[in-house]
Amino acid sequence: MCSIRPILTIARRELMEAIRSRWVLLTGALFGVLALALSAFGMQSVGARGFSGFSRTAIGLLNLTLYLTPLLALLLSINSMAAEREEGPLELLLAQPIPRSAIVLGKFCGLAAALTAALLCGLGGAGLLIGIAGADTDIGGYLLLLLRSVGLGLAFLSLGLWIASAAATRLHALAHGLLLWFATVVLYDLVVVGATALIGGSLLKTALGALLVANPVDLVRIGTLIHLGGADSFGLTAQALIGFLRGTPGTLLLSAALLGWIVVPLLGATRTFNRRDFAA
Repeated sequence: MCSIRPILTIARRELMEAIRSRWVLLTGALFGVLALALSAFGMQSVGARGFSGFSRTAIGLLNLTLYLTPLLALLLSINSMAAEREEGPLELLLAQPIPRSAIVLGKFCGLAAALTAALLCGLGGAGLLIGIAGADTDIGGYLLLLLRSVGLGLAFLSLGLWIASAAATRLHALAHGLLLWFATVVLYDLVVVGATALIGGSLLKTALGALLVANPVDLVRIGTLIHLGGADSFGLTAQALIGFLRGTPGTLLLSAALLGWIVVPLLGATRTFNRRDFAA
């Protein structure tokens, strides 16, 4: 059984390393500036000054968040695991009388705390300023985007640790991580469009449901758009699927699927790391 103390110790170390490298500060500042800029530009587009409301800001920020959060999470987790393996600190951890699973879980917890702090400080701080400006009081969609962005980041942290545990070198891990990012964020939408063109009838709804669950990026995108009311531009079949996902049951289903994308890759990373021969 894995003791909690080494997990907390490693997690604290990872968090302190992220803070000392100013990664948390820079990432939080990036998200905060983007949120404020989108809110301000949204008002300028209609000939007004100040900040636009939470809903408009959340819709404008959604795509940027879906691009940046997975990339940052992958780079952070791969660098933590693969770079330390090549530079030596990981060998010191492996020499300690602690389970290997504690190393993976500790790294995940520390990196998760750093990524969550960056998103909360950046998007949360920007949301506070937008709220003080009195743009509107419909903060629910913005908070949902924030929470699901954290969930998306945790999913890609797990995937990054799995990739880094299996890859032979840091270069291979980075290459596989970038390919995964491109496939899930950029290429996957083209696959979905192709599926809607090739598949028709009752099979299309089933195919769209499977494709939705198979990609954490689309889970966050569709779930957020449903809440913000931006899903009206989808086709009739997709709207039927979205109609099924509206309300509390749909929210729970989407949240459970996103949780699966966090837990399953983390278990895979732990299993791979336990079986890996780092002396080879």
